[in-house]
Amino acid sequence: MERREPTLGGLDIIVDSPPRERSAASAMPTPVVPIPAAPIPAATQPVASAPPLTGQQIPAPPAGRARPPLFGFRGRLARLRFLIRLCASLSVPLMALFFSPDWIHDAAEQRSAFQLTVIGAAALAIIIYQLSAVVLRLHDLGQRGWMAAGHFIPGFNVLLWLLLSIVPGQTDDNRYGTPPSGNSFLTWCAYFLFVLVPLGLAPAVALQYDAYLQARAAAQQ
Repeated sequence: MERREPTLGGLDIIVDSPPRERSAASAMPTPVVPIPAAPIPAATQPVASAPPLTGQQIPAPPAGRARPPLFGFRGRLARLRFLIRLCASLSVPLMALFFSPDWIHDAAEQRSAFQLTVIGAAALAIIIYQLSAVVLRLHDLGQRGWMAAGHFIPGFNVLLWLLLSIVPGQTDDNRYGTPPSGNSFLTWCAYFLFVLVPLGLAPAVALQYDAYLQARAAAQQ
């Protein structure tokens, strides 16, 4: 029986073949094995934006004390600041009578358009400022602003001012806002300047104005 030597497939052909056959075998193209392409991930879906918060979903700010506005009719006003604003608005005509009584009386007698316009604008600003303070103080008590109509009734307005200066406001939030902030050092300075000083000067101003009226009447005779 003939014994056959093991072979190495096609390699023994290249080794044992002559040079011409070897070159032909080396010239054979090497088969290219295709590499499977990696799968391309699908496009990322756009993230849907969150729906806007409605008025009921918006969290409420932490409770605190609000600073009362200088002007306007929204908000609340504490007792001391109300007294400061009221006395400050009343001290303006008091100081006008103290420093320039001639200018005021001349405007009334001569009916100067410019002087009357200035006096009318100042009086209107004082009335609106006082009315704003009364409304804000009523809000602090939880009352409606229409009650400030008593501000225009002589005699009753003094009683209303006295009650608003004494009765404390509500300590919790009400429909008009949070409680007003506490009194600072500047608030007490304003209290001294616009409340205590005018009250101390009021008798002197009244005496001086009475003497001015008598001297003016004597000069006109």
